Formats: sequence, C-alpha cells, structure tokens
Amino acid sequence: MAEKVAVGEPLLEIKDLKLEFITEEGTVEALDGVNLTVKKGEIHGLIGETGCGKSVTSLATLGLLDNNARVRGGEILYKGIDLLELKEEELRKGIRGNEISMIFQNPSTSLNPVYDVGNQIRESILLYQTKDKKEASRLVLSELDRVKLPDPEDISTKFPHELSGGMKQRVMIAMMLACQSNLLIADEPTTALDVSIQAQFLKVLKELKEREELSILYITHDMAVVSEICDVVTVMYGGQIAETADVHTLFKNPSHPYAKGLIYSVPGVMQSIDDFETIPGTVPRLISPPSGCRFHPRCEYAKKICQKKKPELEEIEKDHYVACYFWEEVE
Repeated sequence: MAEKVAVGEPLLEIKDLKLEFITEEGTVEALDGVNLTVKKGEIHGLIGETGCGKSVTSLATLGLLDNNARVRGGEILYKGIDLLELKEEELRKGIRGNEISMIFQNPSTSLNPVYDVGNQIRESILLYQTKDKKEASRLVLSELDRVKLPDPEDISTKFPHELSGGMKQRVMIAMMLACQSNLLIADEPTTALDVSIQAQFLKVLKELKEREELSILYITHDMAVVSEICDVVTVMYGGQIAETADVHTLFKNPSHPYAKGLIYSVPGVMQSIDDFETIPGTVPRLISPPSGCRFHPRCEYAKKICQKKKPELEEIEKDHYVACYFWEEVE
C-alpha cells in the first residue's frame, strides 16, 4: 500500500455499491448504486437525513459491517485496490489504522476508560509503526501537539473521563495521525460538542488538511458544518446519491429537489423566515423502498418516469453530478 497519490487525484472511489441487510422483518435495501470519490487533500462532505446510508457507506469501506450485511455489487477502490476483495486479516493489518482511520460521534466509546490517553496513542504507534517504546512515547507528545492540545505532557497522563468532548475528539485525531493514515472518516464527530468547542475542532481538521494533505470523508447532517469545512459535498437520500458538487456550487445552485430542500430548510444569513421550505412526507422504509427515484413520493417535480426508472448520476457541468430527470426545472 506504499503507492503515492498526488493531491487532487482519487484516493477512495466507491463505484455502484449495492448493499442490503437481512433482517427478521425483511431485506433492507440500504445502498442502491452508491458512487462517491474522495480525492487526495480534500474534505468531502457526505450529508443527508438519518437513515439515508451515510454511516453504512463508511462502515462498508472499512469492512466493519454486521454479519447480516450482504454486498450485492460494486467496488470500493482505495489506491486502486478493491477493499471488498480483501480478507479480514488483510483489512486489519493493511488498511484499518495505518491507511484509513475513523472517528465516531462519541469518542468516549472509542477510548478505553481504564488507560490514560498517552498509553492508548502509544499502543497505536507500536502496532502500526516500527518504533521502540522510547521513540513511541516521544511521538505521543508530538501528535498531541499537532492537534493543538495544550500541555501535551499533562494531557498524555489524563484518563478519558478527565477530558472534555472536544479534547477527546482531538485525542482520536492524534491517534489517527500517529498511525500515519492517509484518509480520515469522521462520522458526525461534532454532534456531542457545544458550538465553541465544535469550532475549535473544525479548525484543527482544516489545518491538518492544509498542512498534512490529509483526505477527510466528513459525514454529517449539519449544513452549517458542511459550508464551513468541506470542499466537495455529496447528498444522499434513501441509499442513493442525489447530487455531488463543490460546496460553493451546491449552496448557490442546488440542482436536485432534495438537495434544494435541505439547503432551504435551515437558517442562513441571506434567508428570512418566509424563505424557509419544508420537505413534505417522511423518509421511506428501505425494507420496501419506492421504485425508481426513491425521493419521488416527496418531490414536487416528480413525473411518471421517476416512479418507474431510477435516474443515473449525470454531469451537468464540470464536476457537478445530479441524479434527476428534471434538474433543469429546479430553481
């Protein structure tokens, strides 16, 4: 996995990924032809309502799905290698940690409460790098300093319960950096943080992206965070990709009805209360999802073809992709 990827080139490519879960109630069609590309040195936002498939996509990338999951087709290419073809041992030794790392909503569930954070970061270094214990201990302090934690020596002796939520998230990033990962998957990491701590955390991520050329897949439903941190944004709905564009294009000219609805359903500097829009209906159950475009029961632009045939992602302008037959009608 020593292959180098230049900034701006694809690092992770998910192609036509179809995935389902077998449950007692029936088969959950969780992902229906997902296409997503994360380039080297970019922060790629993945947004959508709860249950749209964001977290499932990330877990599939790392091979962390439950036993009842079944991939029905597609590829997950990392540096050109299909991760779906790798065995569990190959994923554990060659991908997780030292190539792709992940941080979750609540860092308290990822950190061991009976060991101080220094020991936990040191363990990651010894696991993924050829370092002795003395050098690993030095690297612990270096990594804590890289994520802007004050007094790394003191922080390294603290147990998780002695740190704030924002500090614990930065410890998780330090652990990821210690493993020398190229891609960070952040699954709604600021949900449990207050606004001021969230701002500090996002600033650290942006600085790491610029300084370390780190690639980040940032999963969230917070449009404010997306506008603040992301370079490119992909909108998901019901296990399908609705739209992908750079962040400025998406907010200025959303071309999928669902993307437009998301953007105009939250407060903004240029919006009054009268400008707010709501998306009618509810998120579909994926045990028996709507045929064709899964958004059509809630879409004001839907016509018969939307019910019968799923629209494919179409490049309507450079690097701007939309899966909608009537995108030109969306204001």
